[in-house]
Amino acid sequence: TLLFERDKFLQLISDLKSKIIYTDLYDEEVAKNLKWRVVELRELVSVRPHKSAGTKRGKEVMYCNF
Repeated sequence: TLLFERDKFLQLISDLKSKIIYTDLYDEEVAKNLKWRVVELRELVSVRPHKSAGTKRGKEVMYCNF
């Protein structure tokens, strides 16, 4: 489930020794719980060759712990 995946992602970030995480897995709840600064890099757009092509599908972000 999404909640389990979110908890796993938060735990993974917490276990890292990094100050910056670059990902395309933006989630408002993760950002709120992590309490790191979030830098939005760009909106991601679907490039699949069917009717959903050109639709937004998320964000690329950096989570910064400094």
